[in-house]
Amino acid sequence: MNLVVPRQNSLTAASLQAGTTRSDVLLQMIPAMRLAVQQHGWLTEDEQGAWTRRDLSINRAIVAPIVGVVRGLERNGALRVEDSAAVVHELRAGSLLFA
Repeated sequence: MNLVVPRQNSLTAASLQAGTTRSDVLLQMIPAMRLAVQQHGWLTEDEQGAWTRRDLSINRAIVAPIVGVVRGLERNGALRVEDSAAVVHELRAGSLLFA
């Protein structure tokens, strides 16, 4: 989460409004996160669709945790990444590093 727009991505990066504090963000996020972790099972189709509509990584090239192109999120929560051999991997851990 960017509190300010990073210089290296100033054309594509998003950030919070000026004056927003980490506490402001946490006060909004933590109740929703607590509710989310109480849920069981896979994402519903609606949840998966909502994620897809907001996902800024879809169809973007990444170099970590593996090299490939992000293809979306599985209902089980795994990130789908297609490698250069057209093999789709389901990733459940790691941080994305865009190419």
